[in-house]
Amino acid sequence: MSELPKGWYRITLKEECTSIKGKKPKSLVIEQSESLVPYVDIKAFEKGIFEKFAEFNSGVLAQKDDTLMVWDGARSGLVGNGVKGVIGSTLVKITAKYSNTRYLHYFLKLQFDHINSNTKGTGIPHVDPAVLWSIPYPVAPLNEQIRIANKLDSILTKVDKAQARLNKIPAILKRFRQSVLAAATSGELTKSTFTSSEWESVKLIDIVENKPRNGKSPKGVDFDTGVKNLTLSAITPGYFVENKYKFVDLDVPTDSHLWLKNQDILIQRANSIEYVGVSALYEGEDDHYIYPDLIMKCRANARVLSKYLYYALSSEPVRKYFRDNATGTTGNMPKINQTVVSAAPINLPQIDEQKIIVNKVERLFKKADKLEQQYLDAKARLDRLTQSILAKAFRGELVPQDPNDEPAEQLLERILKERLSQQQKADKPKKTTKKRLIKAKAKAKVADKG
Repeated sequence: MSELPKGWYRITLKEECTSIKGKKPKSLVIEQSESLVPYVDIKAFEKGIFEKFAEFNSGVLAQKDDTLMVWDGARSGLVGNGVKGVIGSTLVKITAKYSNTRYLHYFLKLQFDHINSNTKGTGIPHVDPAVLWSIPYPVAPLNEQIRIANKLDSILTKVDKAQARLNKIPAILKRFRQSVLAAATSGELTKSTFTSSEWESVKLIDIVENKPRNGKSPKGVDFDTGVKNLTLSAITPGYFVENKYKFVDLDVPTDSHLWLKNQDILIQRANSIEYVGVSALYEGEDDHYIYPDLIMKCRANARVLSKYLYYALSSEPVRKYFRDNATGTTGNMPKINQTVVSAAPINLPQIDEQKIIVNKVERLFKKADKLEQQYLDAKARLDRLTQSILAKAFRGELVPQDPNDEPAEQLLERILKERLSQQQKADKPKKTTKKRLIKAKAKAKVADKG
C-alpha cells in the first residue's frame, strides 16, 4: 500500500460513509407540480431525463449535492451527482461522515472500475458491499480536501466539455452513413453516369431466391455441442458481429436451411421499435452458425448483388417501412412477419450500376470507419485522462500542501470527540427541578395514605 502524504490518514470507506438504498415509490405521475419532486431512476440518473414525479416524502430523498451510486445492473458502481428527488431501488445515496462531500464524491468515481469488476450476484450484478466498504480511503486535511475538490471541479469541467464534443461524433457519423445510403439507393450517387430510367421499384420477394424464413431458438446449453445458434446481438449493430452465439443441443441436418452460408442476408423480425428490421450481411464461413427464431434469412438472386441488397435494407426508407409495419401488443416486442418482409420496397438499378454503387459506398464507409476509430481512440484517451487526474489527486500530487493545515488524524479525533460530547449531552438525564421534587413527594404521601 502506497505511503500517504504528510498529514493524511487512512481509514476504510465503511468508517467514512453512511448509505441508504433507494426505494421505488408506490405512486408515480408524469405531470410535474410544485408539491412533487423528480423520481430518479437509472435513466434519469445517467441522462438527466426526468419523466416521472413523486411526493417528496414517498421514499429516500436525495439533494442536489448528494453522491449517488448505481447499485444494480451493468453499471454498478457508477457515481454521479444527485438531484433533488426520490431515488429508485437501483440507486444508493452515500454521505460522508468526516470529509468534504465533493472530495468523497471524486474518490468514489476513481473506484468505479474496481467496484464494477468485483460485483456480486449470479443474475443481475450488484455492488458487493464487502468490496465497496473495505476500500482504503485516504483522508487529507480538510482544507486540502477543499483545494483538491476545487481543482478537480476546474479540470474535469474542461474534460467534460471535451467529452461532450466527442459524444456528438457518433450521431454525425450515423447521419453521414444514412446520407450515403440514401444517395446510393436513390440514384444520386451515380446520376452523372446512369439515368434514373434504368431503375426499377421492386419488392424484396422479387430479388431473393426463396421467401424469408425464421430460424430456430432452442434453449442454450453450457457445453459445446458443435451447433452455434446466433443471438440477436450478432446483428443488432447493423452489421454481423462474430462470436455472438449460444450452444444448442439440436440435431441439424447438413442440408437444413438453418445453416448460414456466405452472403446470406439476416433481418431482425422482432426487437424494440428502434431495432426491428435491422439487417446484416453474413460474409463468414459456410455452415458455421445456425440462426434464431427472431431473425429471418434470405439470399439475393441473380438480379441483385448481396451487398447492394444489404445497403438497400439498411437505408432509412426501408427501415421506416419496417417500423411502420411492425405489430405487437403492449409489453411485447414489435414484430414484422414474412409478408411484411417480403413486401419491403427496394429501388433496383442494373447490375453494372449496383457494382459502382457498392464500390463508392464501401470507400465512403471506410472513411467513416476511420473517423469512428479515431473517435474511439480519443474517447479512450480521455477516459484514461480522467482516471489519471483522479489518481493523482488522491496521491496528494494535484495541489500543494500547506503545513498549517490541521492533520487529518487530528481532524478525525476532534470530530469524534465533538460527536461523543453531543451524544453524551443527548443521553444525559434531565435534572429534577425543586418543583418537580415537591410534586413527587406530594404524590408519594397520597399514595401512602391510600
